[in-house]
Amino acid sequence: MSGPELIDCGEGRFQLRGELNMQTVPGLYRDSVGLLTAGSPVRVDLSEVHHTDSAGLALLIEWMREAGRRQVDIAFEHLPDQLLRIARASGLADILPVTD
Repeated sequence: MSGPELIDCGEGRFQLRGELNMQTVPGLYRDSVGLLTAGSPVRVDLSEVHHTDSAGLALLIEWMREAGRRQVDIAFEHLPDQLLRIARASGLADILPVTD
């Protein structure tokens, strides 16, 4: 199984594809955190995430923290239902910057 991909679509837009779990998220985070450039807004489309567990939610929270440190506006689009259910169960759905 190959890991998830974060594809740079240009102009601060990214497409996240694949599976997010405890095995795949740490490497993805390490590889992606440098994409948060101070002052540049970032939009991440998650419509191609096929499966996720709580590690996927942890990834979004860590991106949000790092974006805050770097003063970057970050938003997530097309969150999978599975991820939204985990966020609601964790009491974190209201803090996720989600756009349609």
